[in-house]
Amino acid sequence: MKTFSDQELIQELQKRFAEREHALLEQKKLMQKLQTVNKKLEKSEALKSNFISNIRNEINNPFASILGISANILQVCKREDSNCADKVSVMATLIHNEAFKLDFQLKNIFTAASIEAGEALPEIARVEVNELINEAAKYFNQKIQQKQIRIQYKKQLGQNESYFKTDPTKLELALMNLINNAIEFSNKAGEVEINASVNNNQLKVEVIDFGIGISKNDQQVIFDRFNQLDSGLTREHSGHGLGLSVTKALLELVNGTIELTSQKGKGSRFTILLEEWNMEEDIDDVAFGGNELFFDAEEKF
Repeated sequence: MKTFSDQELIQELQKRFAEREHALLEQKKLMQKLQTVNKKLEKSEALKSNFISNIRNEINNPFASILGISANILQVCKREDSNCADKVSVMATLIHNEAFKLDFQLKNIFTAASIEAGEALPEIARVEVNELINEAAKYFNQKIQQKQIRIQYKKQLGQNESYFKTDPTKLELALMNLINNAIEFSNKAGEVEINASVNNNQLKVEVIDFGIGISKNDQQVIFDRFNQLDSGLTREHSGHGLGLSVTKALLELVNGTIELTSQKGKGSRFTILLEEWNMEEDIDDVAFGGNELFFDAEEKF
């Protein structure tokens, strides 16, 4: 049996103490990571619960309105009423508004589900960007008129640069989410400005509003999924917290990014930066818009 000197014993003890201290430190770090993960999971569960609550209202409320107003139309028209046409017109407008909101909510929900399932693959075409932007804005004609918002596509692309290779459906939904937010958070009779430019095969589109703005703290989380800043029973603005997260995810799928600059009380500027898709073969088909509507945006009641 080997005999250790006092010095060797001390060194061995020091080595074991150091190893134990290192193990304890690693264990502490692991515990901190587990605590962080646990907090994120708790937050995620809370956000999902809040999302489910919000989305239930966002879908149930329009359906309830559609059913209720439709029943009223039937009752009014069954009676001999000289004002039947006027009342039907008003109620039909309300039905259109509720159906429109539901249509737009479902677009983001279905897109989010496709992204989550890994099924949202790029479908590239030559996109006429000016037309696509105009169509995305036109989708909200009814909402624009009701809120008396003025949308200006100020800086448009020139004829030689208006065609851009990207996914029209994804770009259009991204723009629609930004335009919808700009209208929603603008003051009544306010203004929304859209600008577009192309430099070095990069498309830049800005959507600018002059409404309530976003605080610096909220700017850090606004693109998080399920995060609806104006939450709670008394929230003033509709939404489910998917729009901007869907927009960010769609742009990432087609080599794009989104940036935000905003000041509370003065408005927000969302900027899309999109790299042109590099295709080996030429694309002959031209897409003027990627929007598939359940309802015609220009339909009048």
